[in-house]
Amino acid sequence: MSRKRRLTASVFALVTAFSFAVIGAPPGAAATTPISFQFTTVVDATAVGGSSSTPMRVIYQFNPDLAPGSGLSGSGENFASYGPLEKIIFEVGSQCVALAGAGTDITVFDNAGTTFVEDSYNVRASDAAVAGKTVFGLNLELARFLLVDNQATMFSDTSLPTSPEFADAADFQQSALQLRNPTTNRRTTVSAAQDAPFQLGRFDPHGSIGEIIDEVNALPVSSDLKAKLVAPLEKARTLLEGTLLQKNIKQARGSLEDFIKIVHTNRNRLGQEAAASLRNSALFVIDELPACA
Repeated sequence: MSRKRRLTASVFALVTAFSFAVIGAPPGAAATTPISFQFTTVVDATAVGGSSSTPMRVIYQFNPDLAPGSGLSGSGENFASYGPLEKIIFEVGSQCVALAGAGTDITVFDNAGTTFVEDSYNVRASDAAVAGKTVFGLNLELARFLLVDNQATMFSDTSLPTSPEFADAADFQQSALQLRNPTTNRRTTVSAAQDAPFQLGRFDPHGSIGEIIDEVNALPVSSDLKAKLVAPLEKARTLLEGTLLQKNIKQARGSLEDFIKIVHTNRNRLGQEAAASLRNSALFVIDELPACA
């Protein structure tokens, strides 16, 4: 998506102030099944030894029933913040940091600004959420991404979006990690160019595994072989329900690898084409799992 213009000073100041707010927020009730989104872009990490187009992925999970104003920034006439998030994971190149709880939130801006009116969507982690966390060997102080719609058509109110399609209306993004050297106190920012490509979508490995199970059940093979193939898939799918946990991701990855081994052992019974399809589908899910949680 191409850049239309820079974020207006009034909205930028509002978002920046919110990013460093230290107002406490009551914990939200945990949802049985949190909603999971995935944001991707590229950032300039040359200041910390990376490349000028280092991939960045943000996986975040939130309770869809969070109340307006439950986030760090509260709410107002043209904005509402929602928090804390169940989990927010930032992957930058080979670096990965998992954050959760107080200090994480989503802020929705509808027709915000003075000189120019815009809609925007801000996801960030700061304060208590980043305490003791490091990226590229530096202390993490703030991690966030912001989507901006110059035409103010992205939202019709400040409700918390539960589907990622709203991002199709965004004109540009602003993504950044603010880091601090613990020895010199020098701050370094790893950020994306405003015209960097970006995408927001659902993160649903649970659903992807379900599709593999459907593929297995549709095969013209014995029920015994189907049961043998489905068992590790069901185990992996169960492990990936709800909030992402590091131990569950590790075990789910192992179960998917067990599935691939069963596929390989029975490739002649399955047929080479079907075996390759099942293997590739499982590898895709494994590759999509975050490096940390």
